[in-house]
Amino acid sequence: MKFKIVDKRINNLYVGPLSVFMFWPSLIFFGSWFMGDVISFKYLLYVFLFCSVPALLNYKGRCDFKNYD
Repeated sequence: MKFKIVDKRINNLYVGPLSVFMFWPSLIFFGSWFMGDVISFKYLLYVFLFCSVPALLNYKGRCDFKNYD
């Protein structure tokens, strides 16, 4: 059984990996900034590297979903 996927839904999925990649680092940075102590760049880099794995998986899933026929 095949389903028709709306093009509008496919075109809006490009924001997913970027939001996954930027959510936790920006939340941690701005949270520490509002608390009065800015997190060091070293630890922020670790969070970026940790968040890149789910972002890449999200991107891969998006590409597979888009190419699914």
